[in-house]
Amino acid sequence: QQFVYCALKYNGWSVPQDRPAAWRICLDAAAYGDFTAMTLLAQMYRDGTGVEASTEEAERWLRKASEANYGPAQTALALLLAPTDGAQAMSLLSAAAAQGSALANTELGLLLANGAPGLTADPSKAIEPWDKAASLGSDRAEYLLATAFREGRGVQQNEALAFDWLRKAAEHENPAAQFEVAKFFEDGMGVEKDPEAAASWMKRSAAQGYAPAMEALGRYYEAGTGVGVNLSKAMNYYKQAAEAQIPNAQYRLGLLLADAPAGLTASAAQYAEAAKWLRAAGDAGNGRALDRLAQLYFDGKGVPQSDSEALGLWNRAGQSGIASAQFSAGRLYRDGRGTPQDIDRARQLFEQAAANNEARAMIELALMLEREQSKKSRGQDHAPAFALLNKAAEAANASAQFHLGRYFLEGKGTKEDPFRALEWFLRAAEAGEPNAMRTLGLMHAKGIGVPRDFAKAMEWYRKATDKSDARAAYLIGQMYLDANGVKKDKNEYWNWTQKAAEWGDAESQYLLGMRLLEGDGIPKDKFGAVPWLRKAARQGYEDAKEEMSDLKESL
Repeated sequence: QQFVYCALKYNGWSVPQDRPAAWRICLDAAAYGDFTAMTLLAQMYRDGTGVEASTEEAERWLRKASEANYGPAQTALALLLAPTDGAQAMSLLSAAAAQGSALANTELGLLLANGAPGLTADPSKAIEPWDKAASLGSDRAEYLLATAFREGRGVQQNEALAFDWLRKAAEHENPAAQFEVAKFFEDGMGVEKDPEAAASWMKRSAAQGYAPAMEALGRYYEAGTGVGVNLSKAMNYYKQAAEAQIPNAQYRLGLLLADAPAGLTASAAQYAEAAKWLRAAGDAGNGRALDRLAQLYFDGKGVPQSDSEALGLWNRAGQSGIASAQFSAGRLYRDGRGTPQDIDRARQLFEQAAANNEARAMIELALMLEREQSKKSRGQDHAPAFALLNKAAEAANASAQFHLGRYFLEGKGTKEDPFRALEWFLRAAEAGEPNAMRTLGLMHAKGIGVPRDFAKAMEWYRKATDKSDARAAYLIGQMYLDANGVKKDKNEYWNWTQKAAEWGDAESQYLLGMRLLEGDGIPKDKFGAVPWLRKAARQGYEDAKEEMSDLKESL
């Protein structure tokens, strides 16, 4: 009766939980020779619950109960001694196992499989006690047998037997086994692929609080694997797994919070929450999480905008081999953002990213090489740049396809071939590349590789302006000015030139400034001209620089 009251107080069953009181009651019961009380008392000393922790006291009480051949105490004492004395631990577990204890047989198998000081590991000897424990209803032993057959540890490898043992353990509500059975159905390993069955087993495992299953269910609901797509449920499962310190769940949750569905914008609080989880995943070694967190710092979303913080995170992610992070860090070094400009370091990072198949880095390297070669008066070699662009273009990068088309058009690194150029421009344009659309317009306007066709040219220019391409807007204006395929219309000319100027085309900014300065069809406005001429001059447009110099004197 004393032990029962001790257990009630210890666990808070039917009475308020009071560990110190439980310890005093157990101590009295143990003093009267209650082996169950001795075992619980030892646990309290071992864990420091209700009394100051003392391994020595825990061992003393367990030895007392073990000497009376009390199996649970022998098992507990064996686990306490195993790290220092494998032989004595085996003796105690063998005695407890002989009494028909499933736990003792399971632990005996683990001790034999893994070894301990004074005991050589022999996985083959673990199978018999695990088999005995399984026959006594131990789902843990069933799971261990499944692992042994799957890995061929102590037995001949046998995937079918492994699955059979896993299925038994799963049906006995072992959450780890349920998770593994789900993986078998997810991947089609030894069984027919069955996403619905996988989701069913994952749900049973997750219902028991098994964090890896929660993370997997998050993936299932995000991708629609065996269940309908439900981002709300995905985030809920990811959050539970993230709170259980599963790094990939923290990463996926951060991504879902930061990357709002199409047409929606994440709130500041949502971005801040995303940053928290991405940082947690990054600190646990997830390089992709660091890469995305860096982008949040670069954009100033959910965290203070900081180029230097972004650079530090991209460098960390890059060191773990994340190509997109190496590329992004390279851009900051190239532009001198968050750090002094360092072209050599930028190039090194672009080379690393390109070696990891980052197409954008291949383009950057190609353009670097092109600029270097273009400075030479003779002996230019554009073949290395061409090879990089070709590789990136074959990887379906639209920008690379545009530049590769340009190389074929200009005969850089390859024989001049307007027909191949046209082919690559079309592929890039179909992928939404405005530079390619504009260039296709130019080819049709000038009859390069295709019959001259102003209507087609206008069609491609307009497609480019749908993507706010400033130069295409300028070219449409020129068509109205020169009456190429359309009726001459100076109003349309200036409308398109203004649009091009607003989108950043330097020549259009200059033309707009000169119109205001000279009063071409409108009242002269010297002061209105200055902002446009200044913008063009800042982009290096020489005529605008000269006009600004003259204006400074007159103003």
